[in-house]
Formats: sequence, structure tokens, C-alpha cells
Amino acid sequence: SNDLSAITNTLTDDVSSWEGQNLISVTQMTTSGILRLFQTAQSMRSLVRSKGGDERLKHKVLASVFYEASTRTSCSFQAAMMRLGGT
Repeated sequence: SNDLSAITNTLTDDVSSWEGQNLISVTQMTTSGILRLFQTAQSMRSLVRSKGGDERLKHKVLASVFYEASTRTSCSFQAAMMRLGGT
């Protein structure tokens, strides 16, 4: 079943609610969770602009699956992972 009701509104502005979670659907996020996501994105943008990245994902490996070919998205994910020290 594709029932997402068990994970609806589970990602909030509380950072700990995001730890170890996979973002599958926008329905997982509360309004405050969406704002947290945008705040984090802005912080990451500032980090990349000022320092080029950091090592927070060192020793981590990115695995991604796309249902349709998406070279641009795949390359963006890979670049972000490398900027944060991962492979």
C-alpha cells in the first residue's frame, strides 16, 4: 500500500524530528517543518558560498534512485554530497 498517513506531519521545526528520516512526500512536513527546510537550505547556500562546503558527510555514501532519467538532478545531488565531504 502507498498509505502515507503514518508519516504525515512528522517533520516539524524540531531538528530532532528530521534525524534519520527520509523525505518521501511533502505531506510529511508541517508548515513549520517546511520553514525549517528552507532555513536549512539558506544556511547551506551561505556555507557553500563562504567556504565551499564542509566535512559533515565524510565517510557517507550517496545512493539515489530515479524513476526517470534526470541528469541535472542526479548531478546536483552528487555535487552537494561532494561539497559536504561525502562520496
